[in-house]
Amino acid sequence: MLHKRLRVRDALLQRFLREAKLAARLAHPYVAHIYGFDGEDDGLVWIAMEYIHGITLKQWLCDHGPMSLDQLVPLFEGIAEVVQNAHEQGIVHRDLKPSNIMVIERGGRLVPKLLDFGVAKLLAGEKLPESTPETLQRLRSIVVEKVPEEVLKRFRAEGPPTVTDNSLPPGGSQLTPDDATIGTPGYMAPEQWSREFVVGPAADLYALGVIAYEALTGHRSFQDESLPELRALQAPPNRDVVPPLGDNFPPALDEVFQRALARRPKDRFRTALELAGALRAASDLGASPVDLPRLDAEVRDAWFADAPQFLAEAVAALDDARNAHQARSAAQELVRGLLRYLLVVALATHVQAGEGQDDPALLELIRAFGRREFLTEERLRLVRLLVRPQTGRRSAHPIPALVDLVVPGSDGTDGLAPILALHGALDHAGAEDMVRSRLGWLVPELTQLLRTAAFVREYVLVVPRDRAAERWTGRRRQPRALTTVSADELIEEHPMLLDPSGRICVDLWPLVQAMPPIEGAQPELFLFDGHGPHGARMIAAPAGLEHHGSIARLARDWVATQVVSEVEAQARMRERIRVAAHQWQVPRRPADRHHG
Repeated sequence: MLHKRLRVRDALLQRFLREAKLAARLAHPYVAHIYGFDGEDDGLVWIAMEYIHGITLKQWLCDHGPMSLDQLVPLFEGIAEVVQNAHEQGIVHRDLKPSNIMVIERGGRLVPKLLDFGVAKLLAGEKLPESTPETLQRLRSIVVEKVPEEVLKRFRAEGPPTVTDNSLPPGGSQLTPDDATIGTPGYMAPEQWSREFVVGPAADLYALGVIAYEALTGHRSFQDESLPELRALQAPPNRDVVPPLGDNFPPALDEVFQRALARRPKDRFRTALELAGALRAASDLGASPVDLPRLDAEVRDAWFADAPQFLAEAVAALDDARNAHQARSAAQELVRGLLRYLLVVALATHVQAGEGQDDPALLELIRAFGRREFLTEERLRLVRLLVRPQTGRRSAHPIPALVDLVVPGSDGTDGLAPILALHGALDHAGAEDMVRSRLGWLVPELTQLLRTAAFVREYVLVVPRDRAAERWTGRRRQPRALTTVSADELIEEHPMLLDPSGRICVDLWPLVQAMPPIEGAQPELFLFDGHGPHGARMIAAPAGLEHHGSIARLARDWVATQVVSEVEAQARMRERIRVAAHQWQVPRRPADRHHG
């Protein structure tokens, strides 16, 4: 929440909104998700964030003491992954520290969540839409006049404060001038103190080195708390040698920290993932990421290039996994995302096929889909009930390969069967070695599933904008590639599928919709996911963003009117036919025969 004393300058209000936009730009599972921001009539200006069931890394270290290497290395790889993702999006955090990293205990492992992009910086050339003057004026006019002290206490940041020298110039467009001092003492790179260098991604890598050092030893590499002493420590010759970890650690780790905390940015590691890889290699833990079971390269590359964007990114997350737990989570998200996509495609093509089905089992299941959460088995059954009746008219179906997927083979199973087996096996965590062993047979099964479902990437997903079809395939990139399609077939903002000949064959709207999660964020592809704890929901994977508002209710109502009503109509027709047939077969009375 924005305190009243911060409302006097547009720059502070801009920074408040900018934090939401920057965090929303990072669609990553290790970033605290931003669901929205606004101002209320009672004067409260707010950002709504994901509630994280965990504690900060600072608190974790206070409660448990220093981490062991086998605890730190997987956690650090997750932190490095999200920092790398931020750098690839042109964002430098500039305030990485243990109090800005949450730790969640999940399935026997520690999972990070990165917080606080309030002083993050966009790299040169990167653009972020700023709020309009009208938005600023509206929010400024309703900024809270008084926040109760008990509320302030709950939201007061823990740990040493972030320092900002000259961060609010009396004019100009920049939120923070180029020569400002930004960061938290103890975690700031030399360039953040001396202004000798441009502050870029290397400053975040320095902070990561300090965090790792502190997590292993219980204290920072340079512990002086006063600003003058910290400034002095950053200058040569005091900064030439990082204090060694001690005899209880592999000697190679000292070399890693010497490089990670190098005074000059060019002497540090090039990327966050390179730093994480060096930390693992020096820790003598073995089981480097290259040893993880991997998808077949040909299948992986094909899905990288042509699969719907959210599935391509799930495949990329699996390929980028740095440990067995990350690989398991990525594989699980890939299987869930594929099933979610197959279900919305089955619903859309069921309506478009126009062949009425009179199936009480389908009617019962499709009604339940809008009222309660579905298990994996129920989703698979619903796909089969929607598609299998089309087997006899396969060539008339918008996606014949989808029909082939659900046709049982000689052993009684179909192409969807591996999804259930994979989901059940991936749903269980365990120790690193156990998960790695399980992946040894799961990944080949997943490779075969992707081969079987190859039509998913052969039917190109597009979103029409300004009478042009944007391709939402492959890994995320800007600007999106355009595909030539007959303009007469396009419906603005309706996600559609192109058949192999390049013609529109399925309109997926409103079950699939492309929109930004909040103002200023990049658009995400939301898929209808039935009923959740808060009602109808749309999900944007692999980030796990959810939407429970009007677009989710629109999709739910579409299923009710287009699918449920059609099946109900067929049931009523069948009953009328049954009654008429019964009446025809009942012997007529003698009087009826006489009059006849």
